[in-house]
Amino acid sequence: MLTHISCAKWSEVERSISSILDPATTTDELSPLGRNIVDLMVAERGITGNILKPHFQAVLHRLLDPPQSERLIRHIEALFRDLEWKAQHPAQPPAPSTSSEKSEVSELNCSERVINVADIDPQYRHAILSRLFEHLAPDDSMQIVVDHDPRRLRLQLEARHGSRCGWSYLETGPDVWRVRLRLLGRGSEDHG
Repeated sequence: MLTHISCAKWSEVERSISSILDPATTTDELSPLGRNIVDLMVAERGITGNILKPHFQAVLHRLLDPPQSERLIRHIEALFRDLEWKAQHPAQPPAPSTSSEKSEVSELNCSERVINVADIDPQYRHAILSRLFEHLAPDDSMQIVVDHDPRRLRLQLEARHGSRCGWSYLETGPDVWRVRLRLLGRGSEDHG
């Protein structure tokens, strides 16, 4: 199967697998071949996927100590979930702002991602949002739009990232809550 999907370019297979096994890799950094390999490792689609997933995990468990193998498996599963989410929710360009919007909302960075949380499967919401937050470049931001105050998510992000978690409410209910999340650079004092 790898021969087929890589057109027998084994150096590309090796680069893709090395990238997948790097815990710092995000889905944006994966090649199309890397995305296909992640799908084979996790999705259990077809005969190859049903065979590859358990064998790949067994190899990791034999080669690495249990915490390392579990972390790596979780990382690859997170890559898969993010790829699946992106496939189901292609990025939409931000709507043009109107003058009646709050000034902070109109300050939308053109590269700032706006995520409607209702579009994410509830069982994966916090994991996906945490992953997206963790992969922001320092001082970059993203917005989440949700139908309730996302306090639990804030507590989780602050517990993990401390003062590097910038949190600004742009809209506070009752029907819509809009929050700008920033991964603050080291030494930044802004707490949002």
